Amino acid sequence: MLETLTAPIGGIAGPRNRELTTTLRALLGTPRPTEGEQEMTSTPTSTLFGQDLGMAHRAGSRLLTAFLDREGMVFPEWVAMLNLNGQDRAVSREAFAGRLVTLLDGEPAEIEKALGTLEAQGVIAESSGRLELTESGQARFDRLFTTLRVLGDELFAGIPAEDVATTRRVLTEYAQRATESAERG
Repeated sequence: MLETLTAPIGGIAGPRNRELTTTLRALLGTPRPTEGEQEMTSTPTSTLFGQDLGMAHRAGSRLLTAFLDREGMVFPEWVAMLNLNGQDRAVSREAFAGRLVTLLDGEPAEIEKALGTLEAQGVIAESSGRLELTESGQARFDRLFTTLRVLGDELFAGIPAEDVATTRRVLTEYAQRATESAERG
């Protein structure tokens, strides 16, 4: 299964996978294996699995959390804004809150607090039964999104675009399979 997922980058033992693993280690500050330790690319079950994915997630989460903290926001507020941006269908506040609870695997009270904060700040409002970003909310979202995009570009600088695209496909497939596996129990 992992051989199929990593086939676009030359398979598990391929040089592009080794290069990607080296790049991820550098970004995450994870030292290369010392002599005598097994290289992460040597077995199919260890390629971009478990610890690597967890470390990448934690590093990205820390970076995003620090950015949002500086902006006076919490993650559920950001996800709400992200999901309301460019929304082309009417959705009530109640339906949207339910969607966020599912999306974030969060507590309804936490989601309600985030939506309440955004409403109090004038970032979102319900109009004609539709929850949407206000004009000032859209401006704030655009500013934050642009800043995060620049930050992302800096993190991926020097990594070939095809490697980034392949990584996105692999991680998307991994997430889908992990979700399906968890649902099966």
